[in-house]
Parts: sequence; C-alpha cells; structure tokens
Amino acid sequence: MRTHPLSKWLTQGTYPRLYVPIVLIMVAVTLVRYHALVGAEREEAQLRMRAELQAASYAVLQVLDEPAGNAAAQERLRQAAQVADAPIQSIRWELPFRPAVDLRNAMPPTKAPPWFVQLLDLPTPRHTVAHRLADGRTGQLALALWPQHYVDRAWSAMATQLRITALNIFTILLLLTLILRANDRMLDRMRHAAERFKQGHLDARIHRTGTLEAREIADTFNDMAGKVQSLVLSLQETQRQQNEQLHFRRQLVNALPLPLFVLGADGAHLETNKAWRELLNASRPSTVAGTLDQLWADGVDSSIVLAQRLSDRPSGWQATVRPLQGVPHEMACYHATFTAPDGVPAGTIGVLVDMTEHTQALQAERADRACAEAALDAVADGVITIDAQGLVRTINGAAQRVIGLAQGQTVGRHVDEVFRLEPPHSVLPAAAAQGHAAHGAGAAATAILACHSGAPRTVDYSVAAVHAPDGTAVGHVLVFRPR
Repeated sequence: MRTHPLSKWLTQGTYPRLYVPIVLIMVAVTLVRYHALVGAEREEAQLRMRAELQAASYAVLQVLDEPAGNAAAQERLRQAAQVADAPIQSIRWELPFRPAVDLRNAMPPTKAPPWFVQLLDLPTPRHTVAHRLADGRTGQLALALWPQHYVDRAWSAMATQLRITALNIFTILLLLTLILRANDRMLDRMRHAAERFKQGHLDARIHRTGTLEAREIADTFNDMAGKVQSLVLSLQETQRQQNEQLHFRRQLVNALPLPLFVLGADGAHLETNKAWRELLNASRPSTVAGTLDQLWADGVDSSIVLAQRLSDRPSGWQATVRPLQGVPHEMACYHATFTAPDGVPAGTIGVLVDMTEHTQALQAERADRACAEAALDAVADGVITIDAQGLVRTINGAAQRVIGLAQGQTVGRHVDEVFRLEPPHSVLPAAAAQGHAAHGAGAAATAILACHSGAPRTVDYSVAAVHAPDGTAVGHVLVFRPR
C-alpha cells in the first residue's frame, strides 16, 4: 500500500479534498438542526410541564377538602401526590390562621448527561393557586415539579435523533468511501497501464469495469493508446523502410565504379563510397576532407570551406589527384548541389571520373598530329586534308605558298574556295561535291590553279578518300604539285 507524508495527504490527497468539505457541511447542518431541535424540545417540555402542573394542582385540590394542620392533612397530601402522577418536588397548603402543611419528595435520578441538562436549561416549574373550601375559607396551594423528568424525556428524543443522524452520516461516508475506492482503483489501473505503455508495451490497456465514469475513462485511455500504437507502428514501419532504402542506397553507392563523395552544406564530410577510398588509398571515410584538399594543387587557402571551393568551380573541371600511395591520376570532378525537401540547399554530391587514359590518348593524338604536320611541312608537294563536308582541315606550308593563303585563312573554308581551278569546277569527285565522300583514290589530273597572290599556275593534282577504321569515308586528301 502506498504511503505519503501527512502534509502531502492533507494538501493533495483525494480523501481530505472530498471528505473534509463534506464533513464540515454535515457538521454545520447537524449543528443548525440540533440547535433548532433543542429549542423545540425545550418549548415542548415547558408546555408539558405547565399542562402537568395544572393537572397535578387540580388533582391535589380535589383531595384537600378538610382543614390542614394535622396528620390527616399530611396523609391526604401524600395521596394527592400519588394521584397526580407527576414528578412533584414540593406541595404547600396554607389556610388562614392555621399552620401550613408541606410535602417534599426526593430528587429522582436523571439519565441525561450534565452538559445536556445545562444546554436544555429547564427552570423548576412552580404553580400557586387559591382554592375555596366548602366552609367558605380560602386556601392557597403552592406546587413545584422536578424538571429532571422532562430533561430525561427530551434527552430520550434527542438520543433517538442522534442515532438516526449517526446512521445517516455513516451511510453517507460509507458510500463516499466506496465511490472514492472505486476511483482509486481506476486511477491505479490507469497508472499501471501508463507505466507499461511508457516501458514500450504498446498493447497495454485498461479493463473496462467499475463505475460508469471508470468505464468512460477506460474507453478514452484505450482509444488513445490504440491511436498511439498505430502511430508508433506506422513510424516504425516508415523507419524500417527508410533503413532499407538507406541500406540499398549505400550498397548502390558502393557498387558504383566511379568515386563518389557527399558533403554537407558546411562542407562537412557525410559519405564516400568504396571506389573513392580505393582510388585514394583512404582506409577511413572521414579522409574525404583531406583527399579533397589534394584536388587543389594551386595553393588555394586550405581554410576555405570545401563546399565553397566546389561552388567556385564549374562542374567537370579537371585536376591531378595524388593518392597517399600510387601514381597520380587525372580526374574530372562533376558535382551538383542537392536540396532538402523544403528546397533549401543541403550539401554537395560529386563524382570523380578517371581521365588519365583519355588525357594520355589526347596527348598521344596531339603528338601524332604534330609529327604529321611536321612531316607534311617537310614535303615539297602541297597537301590539303578535307572533311566529309568539303571543308579544309589542314594545309601544309608548300600548299600555302602556292595558293597564297595562310593556314588561318583556309581552315574551315570549302576546298573549292581555297583551291580554285580554271575554268571553275570542283576539285572533288562528283559524289563528294554532293555531300558524300568518294571511295578510293582519284586519278592524277592537270589543271590551272587560280592563285590568290599571283598569276595562275599549272598544277598536277590528285584526290584520295580517307576512311575510318570501320570503313566509313570521313574526308579526302588533296595533293598537288606546280609545274
């Protein structure tokens, strides 16, 4: 059983907050009721005393028809007191010129408690009456009654009312106790259910028993608990789905062959994938900040936030990445800003594309082109390369000197505008003139070339088609020699 300090019980307990006001009200009502009841009993006792006093006087006077003063008068007074049937305290009978006759009775025992006697406060009833005898004389009778008899009768009535009042109060307090006990049991069940609910037992419910209020409270709690359970289960299911999606996303990110990194809005590291760590020989994902610093080999201040660095550069910029171990890589960094559901930028996601082989291929192609251009410049014949649309792509030095145009004035122009023949006709075969590359090498021909910086000259020329590895014609080569 739970116990609490008396001060807390008096200020916060259910019983004093209900019992004390009810008891005070009952005490106040009882005091008012019994105050009125005592007043009514006092008035009733006084009326009864007056009536019995008059009846006793009349009974005594009926006996006193002889002169007083002798033993017979004393006996008649005693007989009259017995006949009166009243609690006579004293009787005094007087006749003129005769000694008075007195009769006194002992005080009877009282049953009422002293405090009730004082509360009722009944005075001793006295009555004096004159009586004319048959011989013409007038006697005076003084009669007094004991008030204790009437106090006892009033106390008997009050005791009956007190027993009825005590029974009523006991019944009221008993019913109130039963109600409070039922409420206390209901609160105790609700407390236990709430504690189990807090401990994670979402199926905790209150049994629907007891009073109407207890059943209503149980229904309310059970409805609330059911809704909370549904909400928690829904949140758990959502969290499970999010965890599955997160796990799938991580597996997908790790399965990507491209190195990937994710930065927060403040540049803090969020995540990298397996390819990133393998590329940079980083054993921990937290090395993203250090490895990103390696992308800037241009002396940029390292205190700049990484996200700001990325925002200052266009997506696709290239840099040399130098891992902790291994050879450097030429990488292209592609990055984009991702946002939160409310549209606020949340960070940056980026990937690195290994451009090493591509860069090496471009460098080899440039070297080959430089060698080819040097070889063409060393040839005494004029050589012009033409694409599939008939536009000049390259022209060697011998051709520039014969035609009279520099390379910048010829590249990108149609070959017929650069290599002008007289009479005017296309140097390319008929199929190439219509937008299709011719196949095979053309026969050598002789024609007059209208030079741009001098007199026309007779040249011998030939045109050969250029094919891709798959056999597709991609252009022509024009070779000519002036006579």
